[in-house]
Amino acid sequence: MQTTSASAPAGVDVVCSMSLCSIKVILIYIPVRSAGGGLSDGLVLMTFPSGTTVDPSEFTVKFAGSASDTARTFAHLKKIDNADGTVSLAVSNESDFPAAGETIDLAGTSRTFPVDWTQFCPGFTVTDTVGGGEAHVSVDAGVTVRNTRMTLAGKLKFVKEGGGTFVSALKQTYTGGNLIAGGVAMPPTGGGTSKDYMPSEGWTEFGNYAAQDAAAAIIRVNTNAVFDINGVYGFCKYKIILNGGTLRNSVNEDYYDLARPGVVIHSLEADSFADFQQNTRYWDGTAADATPCNLNGFTLKLSIGAGRYVGVSSSFTNGTLEYLTGGLFYPVYVSNYTPSFIDMSTVDFVQSAALNIGTETRVRDYMCKYNGSSCSGSAAFKVFGTFTPESQKFYGATMQDGSAINLSEKDGAFSTTSGFSAQKLKYAADATITLITGGRRLRTGDQLMSWVSGAEPDATVKFVPQPDLARAWRFEVRADGVYVVSRRGFMILVK
Repeated sequence: MQTTSASAPAGVDVVCSMSLCSIKVILIYIPVRSAGGGLSDGLVLMTFPSGTTVDPSEFTVKFAGSASDTARTFAHLKKIDNADGTVSLAVSNESDFPAAGETIDLAGTSRTFPVDWTQFCPGFTVTDTVGGGEAHVSVDAGVTVRNTRMTLAGKLKFVKEGGGTFVSALKQTYTGGNLIAGGVAMPPTGGGTSKDYMPSEGWTEFGNYAAQDAAAAIIRVNTNAVFDINGVYGFCKYKIILNGGTLRNSVNEDYYDLARPGVVIHSLEADSFADFQQNTRYWDGTAADATPCNLNGFTLKLSIGAGRYVGVSSSFTNGTLEYLTGGLFYPVYVSNYTPSFIDMSTVDFVQSAALNIGTETRVRDYMCKYNGSSCSGSAAFKVFGTFTPESQKFYGATMQDGSAINLSEKDGAFSTTSGFSAQKLKYAADATITLITGGRRLRTGDQLMSWVSGAEPDATVKFVPQPDLARAWRFEVRADGVYVVSRRGFMILVK
């Protein structure tokens, strides 16, 4: 006689023990969680050691519990030969529990598949030969499901629901795209230089990104949902669209390996988040600005893990990028690609953490909320819109012609020397820069800006008042800063 225990993997509710002997019928009593007073119709997996002879016909499986429960038996009992030599019995009360190798054609319809099928059933395939069909999987919060059984093919769309985590561990060829509607979806763990780049065939764990159907490459992430690239290189090949959700990388991608592009965001459909907990290459593998993320007027809030880096070689357009507290946001030029700068000239950049500019970076508006201890780099950080210094700490931006400096909340003279070592405000040659003073009361002789020797602008740089004050005031550049001068004077009348 052999005694073995059936373990309860994630998502499985029971653990049971049994004896195998030479009798023809073995009775296994399984405690099953009740749901709303009824019996669970989920899946139970029992795994036996390698070498065990298991014949499903020799087993009768019943519920344990009340007399009425024990009178019921499971409707389906299937044998699974596992790759490691072990043998499993999958027990289900679902009437359509798929057979090994079975193909289910959605034919343009939508269907939700039990999460247990994705882990414990014999391998089966879901396809859509018509188009418009959706394969849904809902994972409960606190549960992690690893799909090793359900192959997705054809024209279907994959929809992840529920607050739990879904790990897609099979290479998939479906072409209808992805919707992450809740919880977390991710590929198996990648990371480091040993992880292969995405296959040239154009398919991976989240469908065929190389298919002619443009929808094939879409991964849309809704509010309260997360797509985690999990350290896998090459998700730049997908169109990741954030609709209030979060793009995450939780495994080190070794961003120093410039030959390996990592991930880019295609666009935003609502204010969204990027959470790079580990080193990440934000690059699409082509020209540095070939795939800019269109923020569509929304805000992307970026967090970087403490002590980690995000090497940014692709651009953003039309919105606000707010760099939150965390590691280091590091714009970096990829050699042999053009242009040789990161173009965010239609993006408002809000800095709330350390910044290291390694490549010329262009932004529209710049606001620094960071009051930490460091901010480094020597590459140009060009501001084409408005610079708003919230404190005396800021990266040494270069103000462009037509730009502005917002001093409306400042008292006295604003020093153009930053609290960060070696950082100071700079100015493009021949630039005309507007000083916004808002409702501040101006007086002749007031000093608005101050600088030290060596930090003064070129003689061709001009500072002018905001348009509604231009008739009353002018600004004069002197050796140590910018001063207010009244345009009003004495009028002499001659008869």
